[in-house]
Amino acid sequence: MSKSMTIRDVAKAAGVSPATVSRTFVHPEKVESVTRDRILALAKEMNYRPNAAARSLITGLTGNIGIVVPDLTNPFFPTIVRSVQRKAEQLGYSALLVDTGEDVQHEPELTENLARQVDGLVLCSPRMSDEKLIEISSRYPLVMINREIPEVPAVTIDNRSGIAQEVAHLKALGHHRIGYVAGPETSYSCLIRQQAASELLAEAGLEEVSIGRFEPTFDGGAQCCPAGPLVLCYRRHGLQRCHGFGAHQPADPVRGQRAGEFDGCRLRRHRVFFDVISRAFHRARSAQ
Repeated sequence: MSKSMTIRDVAKAAGVSPATVSRTFVHPEKVESVTRDRILALAKEMNYRPNAAARSLITGLTGNIGIVVPDLTNPFFPTIVRSVQRKAEQLGYSALLVDTGEDVQHEPELTENLARQVDGLVLCSPRMSDEKLIEISSRYPLVMINREIPEVPAVTIDNRSGIAQEVAHLKALGHHRIGYVAGPETSYSCLIRQQAASELLAEAGLEEVSIGRFEPTFDGGAQCCPAGPLVLCYRRHGLQRCHGFGAHQPADPVRGQRAGEFDGCRLRRHRVFFDVISRAFHRARSAQ
């Protein structure tokens, strides 16, 4: 087995000091271009890899980006995680992931533990309080997704526009009583959507019927069944479709079962009151 190349091996081959090789990788702008290019070429040829731990001690940087999600099984988050990871790789960073499991009490602790190991954070739909987020952002570089606080950089969804399209669609179909199934109270986006729905339904002269709050899981969805008429929403090929009881019930792409038999709950026959809803959410244009 061939020995691993060291910084001294590269320095000897390039005819420079080990300090110059170190600067080439840590502060390349401080090394003359001809010398820098020669060192980098030799390092590649000799299969030399800088010691990440040693470089971190010099620069104070880890080369890592942290991603925090509340629930990785929620289909909204894997695409975000994948996109952040790909962009991080393009910029020479690695991505470290933490799933808080919708645990509001431990989310701040998990976030801060990760923050000590990375150069910046991407917080997806954080559940902690505004005050705690502001405090963490004052100590660590971070950006939020699907949560908005004036003091913290964020990328958000135009929830009100999406709700407005849904309300207009239902009203155009002649419906008057609209049921609303809410998500966790700790979810910022759920609260914003519910507030928008209440306001827009009232403006449209439609009656809002609150079904209750449920966790964004399969079990949470199943708990809606005894409450009365149900519409199942799911993702397939990037679209969200909602079908009424007895209507087109394609196989659930995640569970491999028919929507009409979701978790053993038989759906009663009921007239379809709309076919496509929620076009905006999860495919909406993000605020820049």
